[in-house]
Amino acid sequence: MVQETPNLKGKVIAITRAEGQAEETADLIERMGGKPYIIPVLEFKMPEDLSPIRNFIEELQRGKAEYTVFMSVNAVRFLLKEAEILGLTSHLYGGLEKTTIIAVGPRTAEELMRHNIHVDLIPEKYSSDGVVQVLAGLDLRGKSVFIPRAKGASPTLRKNLESMGAFVREIHVYEQQIPMNCDKAKAFIKHLTSGRIDAIVFGSSQSVKNFLQVIGA
Repeated sequence: MVQETPNLKGKVIAITRAEGQAEETADLIERMGGKPYIIPVLEFKMPEDLSPIRNFIEELQRGKAEYTVFMSVNAVRFLLKEAEILGLTSHLYGGLEKTTIIAVGPRTAEELMRHNIHVDLIPEKYSSDGVVQVLAGLDLRGKSVFIPRAKGASPTLRKNLESMGAFVREIHVYEQQIPMNCDKAKAFIKHLTSGRIDAIVFGSSQSVKNFLQVIGA
């Protein structure tokens, strides 16, 4: 039996990623014959207080983190930007050389390597569960695991690693919020209720939460 190539011809697929970060998914949909409809329900911003990032970089430099986990491309980009603002870029690079780095998936790994930052481990499953599975084969008792990530991210990863005996520290390097401009959301709701949208792609639990808030508003 010949397996048919997935075909989205004529289908309108809504993508709920942030502005400027939906191109890859949109391109994939177009190559499968579909029509991407970008409806951003996320905006990212830097924390107002960068002192926790300064402390994180200083602890990295002192070799305090046995493992550092990057859960997204955004975490890499924001951390590098904040290090530059703080004048600690060389300190960050030096600190990262002293830790085992886990990237949640290949895109995050590529972003790290693009900035000449080594990557030691990539889980087979590109998720928090995958990261836990990778680290489950190691003895984490008493070891420090640092996770630069978004504020408000699910605590599941931290709790699972703590249950394995690790000391886990989450550093909030960026925040996620609902876009200030809701014009696109209003237009999307009209198209959704009229049956124009065939499917919606959600890339994270935060996308779902923000989407429901936008719809509710």
